[in-house]
Amino acid sequence: MLMQVRNWLRGSLQVDIRGAAVERFLNLCAIHGVAFWKMETLDIDHFTAWVSLDGYAALHPYARRTGCRVRVTAKRGVPFAAAGMTRRKGLWLGLLACAALTLWLSGFVWTIRVEGCETTTPEEILTMMEQVGLRTGVRRRKLDNRTMQNQVMTMTDKLSYFTLNFQGTRAIVWVWEKQNPVEKPEELPPCDVVSEVTGVVTALRVRTGKAQVKVGDTVRPGDMIATGVIVNENDETRVTLLRADAEADVRTWYTVQTAVPDTLGVLDYDGRVSDRYCLLLGNRRIPLGIIEKNTVLWYDKQIKTHYLRLHEDFRWPVALERQQTLFCTAKEASVDRDALAELLQRRMLDRLLAEKPGALVQTADFTLEQSPKGAWLGVLKVELVETTGRQVPMG
Repeated sequence: MLMQVRNWLRGSLQVDIRGAAVERFLNLCAIHGVAFWKMETLDIDHFTAWVSLDGYAALHPYARRTGCRVRVTAKRGVPFAAAGMTRRKGLWLGLLACAALTLWLSGFVWTIRVEGCETTTPEEILTMMEQVGLRTGVRRRKLDNRTMQNQVMTMTDKLSYFTLNFQGTRAIVWVWEKQNPVEKPEELPPCDVVSEVTGVVTALRVRTGKAQVKVGDTVRPGDMIATGVIVNENDETRVTLLRADAEADVRTWYTVQTAVPDTLGVLDYDGRVSDRYCLLLGNRRIPLGIIEKNTVLWYDKQIKTHYLRLHEDFRWPVALERQQTLFCTAKEASVDRDALAELLQRRMLDRLLAEKPGALVQTADFTLEQSPKGAWLGVLKVELVETTGRQVPMG
């Protein structure tokens, strides 16, 4: 394989050799270092073989001495291909144009990389850099590092310093974030812990302070769970004030109701589609077509943007945006009871748990009935176990 590549790079010729003293010719060539390969004997005085360009130039004296005739039948390799390309003016003009275009494009920024982010995200830094002028497709000579640095530092208080370096067409933004000094914890005043919900205590955890309820007691919002007032058992006049820290698991019950009409308005796609294309050049949007001025009451719009990319970090500032409008008509549709019951139960439970983060569901009972006026009334009864305990000032 390596020999084939070598022969192709230096060029080789297929020669047709005829003569009465072919054996003597081959001996002379072998003695003087002229190598042949892929030899094929066609007759007793006739054979073909491949030889390098240097070998072909050296074998002519031996051919004359032995009376052999040498004729070239094929050419292969880089020298012959390059000789053919020198006559193609369009090819050389294309190479010059490509070189000029490459030189011109090398003056732009095509990739941006952010390094050093810990608490901030690269997207935040890129957004700020775009606001001060650094974006893909901008010319490097239009960027002033000092001006951009001053502008970015006034836009955020999370950075202590940043630098902007260029490596070819790549811009590398290094950021140094501010380090928050360790603050001395503030001495907080004594306090009590009270309940925020109504329910039955199932578990109690008191870290500091004295418990005021026990498992099985019923608490309401504002009832004290633990107090920070500690009275000495031996001397009641000696009182210690602490910052109470406690929490209780409370079994609670909730009833959630919602009403839904028996018929709903839905959009029905009627089969008509309108496509509109826009060409995005940097921050410019160029419509590719006539803008329709007819108003449509019901429609669904889908927008897809296709950027021109070479790889994940290299995106040209050119994109094709497709806006597809699906025309619809409004109509009334009846509600399926089973599907509505499943949907309402899931959504009502999700909404309740969103208001009660960390709560555990013990039981959930859902009923769906239709009122005399035709509306569907959903009732969800839920039993939860919540953790409560809010610190409040004493007194």
